[in-house]
Amino acid sequence: MSSEQNKQFPASLLAALIGLLLGPIPVVAGVLIANRIFYPFFVAAPLVMFLFNSLLKGGRDFRALVAAIVFSLASAYLGAVACQVAFYVVNDGVSVFRIPAITAMLLGVSGVLPASASAYVYPLVFTALGVVIAAELSRSPDGQRNAECRMQNAELENENPDEENENPDEENENPDEES
Repeated sequence: MSSEQNKQFPASLLAALIGLLLGPIPVVAGVLIANRIFYPFFVAAPLVMFLFNSLLKGGRDFRALVAAIVFSLASAYLGAVACQVAFYVVNDGVSVFRIPAITAMLLGVSGVLPASASAYVYPLVFTALGVVIAAELSRSPDGQRNAECRMQNAELENENPDEENENPDEENENPDEES
């Protein structure tokens, strides 16, 4: 393990923690606005983790992926508990600003979520989909690196201007310079 990867791992953990806390917000907002759970919003937590991992210049190694998966699963649980609290807020008229406090009280209490396993299926499926999307995004080069590669390629092409063009279809790149 290189020293650079060791320096990037705390940023990856911070990004995962931010995603854990911000990921359930779209799901809770859907409950508060429409009084329904929109399961595709569970994709948000892993994507927020990827976004902040990129912004904080965190690692893209196996440890960062495992941290993102663990925190994404915790975010799915947190989102499910927060949805139950949001339904309570909507139906019983409790203040919206009490959602974080009530959710924190209910975390870890047995019997908070419905006992049926089907209640967990959709949040976990969409969270897994978000993890797959975030993993694919983290494998692809980001825009800045891609732009740097294009600039390096352009510089290499400009260094050898007297070599013939390899593509015979592009004999004259600039039509204004015809002789």
